[in-house]
Amino acid sequence: MDDIARELGISKKTIYQYYKDKDEIVCIIAREHMDKEQEILDEIQSGAQDPIDELVQISILIRKTFHTMNPSLLFELKRYHPNAMKIFSDYMDQCVLSSVKENIEKGKKLGLYRPEVDTEIISKLRVQEAELAFNIDVFPTNQFNLWDIQVQFFDHYLYGIVSESGYKLVKKYFEKLNNGTNEKAA
Repeated sequence: MDDIARELGISKKTIYQYYKDKDEIVCIIAREHMDKEQEILDEIQSGAQDPIDELVQISILIRKTFHTMNPSLLFELKRYHPNAMKIFSDYMDQCVLSSVKENIEKGKKLGLYRPEVDTEIISKLRVQEAELAFNIDVFPTNQFNLWDIQVQFFDHYLYGIVSESGYKLVKKYFEKLNNGTNEKAA
């Protein structure tokens, strides 16, 4: 709160005229962040050429986001701001889960994903993986980098669901990324 007051050039007392407490501010920030994330995901979904392109674009977003994120963020939210953590959890359980399910179903219909993939199970697994990466008991920050964990989880997920034709398309997209010819990766 001291940092916020100093940055705004006002007193903490003035901040509390507008906000009940620190938790309210954290909840507002969490909600705004989740809304912005949803807008970005909606843009990716509507502009993607196919379900694999959608996942590749989301992968780029994830890699950028997690490269700079503090791994203790979710731990601190759980411990000090449970209301803000609920906002994050609700977003993951509702918005992200339905998005993953839609992507899997589209990919299966197009033959890009294996038909035997159980949409319900795999989509829940994918959402839980995102949160698992933040678990410092499983992935201590002195041994693991959050960015590396997310990249490994994503690659494991993607290569686990694609069909043979989907695999070829994944390779094509990643070759474009590695060659720098995909302007969306920049």
